[in-house]
Amino acid sequence: MAYAPFHPRFRFRIREDRETIESLIGAQIKANNPADLRLRKVREKLVLRFPSNTSRIWTPQLVMEVRARKEGGSELYAFMGPSYPIWRFFRTILKLCVGMGVIAFILLFFQGANGLGTWGSYLLMASLACGLFLYFLSEEGKRRSRNEMELLKTFMDDALGRELFQPEERRKTSGVLQRST
Repeated sequence: MAYAPFHPRFRFRIREDRETIESLIGAQIKANNPADLRLRKVREKLVLRFPSNTSRIWTPQLVMEVRARKEGGSELYAFMGPSYPIWRFFRTILKLCVGMGVIAFILLFFQGANGLGTWGSYLLMASLACGLFLYFLSEEGKRRSRNEMELLKTFMDDALGRELFQPEERRKTSGVLQRST
C-alpha cells in the first residue's frame, strides 16, 4: 500500500480564530473519535495525542500553534512527530555522536601528522556507527507510526472540514482557505 509522503511540519492560513479551531477539534473529539484522541492545551499550543495507555514509544502527536493575523483569520503551524522526551533524547544522542565524530576526526588528524598511532579512527568509526544506528532507528519509528500519523491527519482534516494536511505539491497555501460547509 502506497502512503502519502508526510512532511512533519505544516503551515497554512485559515479564516477561523483560535477559539473556533479549538471548538471544531473539541466537537470532532466528542462526535467521531474512534482512537480516543486527547486534546491538551500547553501554553500557546494545542497538542493532539493518543491516550497514554495505548501509546508506545514511537506513537506520534500533533502539536499546533494558532497565531492571529493582522489581516484577519489565523495562521496554523503544526508539527507531527514523537513526544518531546523522545525527540530530546534523539537530539541529545545525535549531538553526542556528531561531537564524538568531530573530536575523533581532529584526533586522527593530529595523530597522523605526528606519526603516532591512528587509534582515533576507531572513535570515528564508532561515531559513524552511532549515527547510522540512530538513522535506522528513526526510520523504523516512522514506519511503525505511519498508521497513527494517517489517523491524526484524517482526524484534523475531518475536524476542520477540508484537506489541509497534504504535501506541499498537492495543496495551495497562497490564498486564505475558506471553511467548506
